[in-house]
Amino acid sequence: LAFSRLADAWLDHYENEKRRRASSVSQAKLVVRNHLKPVLGSTPVPHITRADMQMIIDAIPSHQRAMRRNVFAYSSVLFGWMRRRGHIERNPIEYIDKPEAPASRDRVLNDLELLAIWKASYNLAQPFGPFVRLLILTIQRRGEVAAMNWLELDRKAATWIIPADRAKNGMAHIVHLSKAVISELDALAGGIKWPKAGFVLTTTGRSPISGISKAKRALDLKVAEEMEMPAWRLHDLRHWSATVSIGQGHDVRTV
Repeated sequence: LAFSRLADAWLDHYENEKRRRASSVSQAKLVVRNHLKPVLGSTPVPHITRADMQMIIDAIPSHQRAMRRNVFAYSSVLFGWMRRRGHIERNPIEYIDKPEAPASRDRVLNDLELLAIWKASYNLAQPFGPFVRLLILTIQRRGEVAAMNWLELDRKAATWIIPADRAKNGMAHIVHLSKAVISELDALAGGIKWPKAGFVLTTTGRSPISGISKAKRALDLKVAEEMEMPAWRLHDLRHWSATVSIGQGHDVRTV
């Protein structure tokens, strides 16, 4: 009943029980390796108390709110699994107050900022320019756009079906493609006949694009040549699209 042994068994179960996102599995492993095992180690799990878990959470610096929440959440799932298997009678974290959520880092870009980003994207090396413009035009998440596959696209129906295993919510959904999106995809395909399969945005032909952070820094430098702009994230492009483009009927190409 040593914590370390059962924690390893849970990680194996968590990773392989169902198709989970790699980022979720990675975060679970980080929580166990960096925060739980160093303290709980070989402690028999029935001896782990609420005070032990509170101490682990309190040891995380108060400004690392996201990590506190992650340790709380994954610990709850881990001990819930142990309880269902009969290793413990009660989840030692269930009566601990959930740590405060981190302050949102999201911000809504204004029209001029978005236009500057759009223009600057044409100075990026391929396929990073189209990547940025597709983020803006499709309003989809960075990871979903980066891993877009020709197999998921239908030019005639003007649709993109994001499969469940790549969607953040675990559910497949259809994205209707505007004429601007189709134009970007035509350029990437080299014509109106799109490939039947393969990554749309790739530098190797075998995997989705990498080096996005480096491309973002290059994009920031080009934007800075036109205007002074507060820090922003690629994720913020979704907020502009949702609150301005759709809400007010704007088109970034004509702002």
